[in-house]
Amino acid sequence: MAPGSAGRRQATEAGTFDPATGEPTAAGADQYSVHPGARPLIVKHHGAKPTKVVYADPRGTQTVPTTPDEQGSLVLADDDLQELAWWSVAADKHFRRPMTLEWAKDGRTGELFVTATSW
Repeated sequence: MAPGSAGRRQATEAGTFDPATGEPTAAGADQYSVHPGARPLIVKHHGAKPTKVVYADPRGTQTVPTTPDEQGSLVLADDDLQELAWWSVAADKHFRRPMTLEWAKDGRTGELFVTATSW
């Protein structure tokens, strides 16, 4: 399960835990899961995303409302999810255990980055 939210990472980290699964959830964030196979199944749950955290001048961040377009769209495309799923499988194989990936998507270029891994 991967949460996705507009803006900086703090918007996603402000979530809670799903009592049914014990998995972390992000308040208002989109939720995604990818089930591998010959025809991968991608499950998407649209979140409300009422706010986002953005850079503020001269340093720091601030929380601002998301636009109606940001609220109405998903943060990740299918290609993004497949790339993150591939990275997740690669990390699991490399470390020989299930890993959690922290990731970021550049708001200007759309490029994905793995920012941290942990178990």
